[in-house]
Amino acid sequence: MSNTTPSDPGAAVAGLVAEQVQSCLGWLRQAGDLVVGTGCLQSGSTVLSLHTDFGPAGQDKETNQDYALAWLGGASPVEPEPLMALALADGLTSSYRSEWASELACAVAMQTLVRELTDPPTPERQGRSPVDKARLAFAAAGRSLQKVAQAQEAKPEESCPPGTFLSTWKYMLRKGVLLQTTLTLAWVRGGLFRVAMLGDGGVLWRDRGAAPAPVDEVLAQADLSTNAVNALGPRTPEPSTLDCWVERPWTGQLVCALYSDGVGRGSQQVNLCLLDRVTELYAQGSANAALECIRQIVQEGHPAFDDNLTLAILGRR
Repeated sequence: MSNTTPSDPGAAVAGLVAEQVQSCLGWLRQAGDLVVGTGCLQSGSTVLSLHTDFGPAGQDKETNQDYALAWLGGASPVEPEPLMALALADGLTSSYRSEWASELACAVAMQTLVRELTDPPTPERQGRSPVDKARLAFAAAGRSLQKVAQAQEAKPEESCPPGTFLSTWKYMLRKGVLLQTTLTLAWVRGGLFRVAMLGDGGVLWRDRGAAPAPVDEVLAQADLSTNAVNALGPRTPEPSTLDCWVERPWTGQLVCALYSDGVGRGSQQVNLCLLDRVTELYAQGSANAALECIRQIVQEGHPAFDDNLTLAILGRR
């Protein structure tokens, strides 16, 4: 999150966002192992690597509007196989303070999802399907964004950003053109992989054990023909539909790449097969395949990758 000073009209709001984020992250750290931004997690044969990056220099971004975190719980008598979960968000460039939105959405959604999946069962909770649990996490994240926007809307004169006309700021608040972000949630538990997505992220799936050759599938992909993006935000806190919902068995030799549109759009334009590159990095013994893959993309300097770049790799060996 960007630094603020007492003279910054957004300082109070920044503090409100930071307080909520730290509360969620603190809870997650107490409940399991947490990785924020960059790192790896492993549980048995399942390995997750994660990296979010500002991307190449010279793009039109001033900050990294992407955000990502991953969490691993411990085994229990009820669920001997730990829960591994991922949250990845990409703040909309056209939206004011979207980097706050992606951070807050990931933190709130992850805490909500983990609680929904691990808290002691109640009649109400037992009646919810996995997709219902994902929707609850999306809705909680959206409502948190709405509350932050309402705090700004309550005192527009005080929250108006420097260099912005008050009338313009009031219009932005009225239309909800702030704190908008995409969101992807994925988790592995009990031999099943699930992913829920709102927005233009991407998901690639490879069954490495398929005969006679590995089988690749595109589970979600950015649409290069349009700039329209579904997103969470103050005016759409509880989406009625998801852009992607997938359930798959998590058995055998698998690898799954989940990423923001900066990676997806660039890969489509240069015909880069991410799963081939990730498989090569696995073979080389890379400690963090997501980090190494993004580093290679930035170093290669292709102009198609002109955005923040976030990648998560889930593999089963």
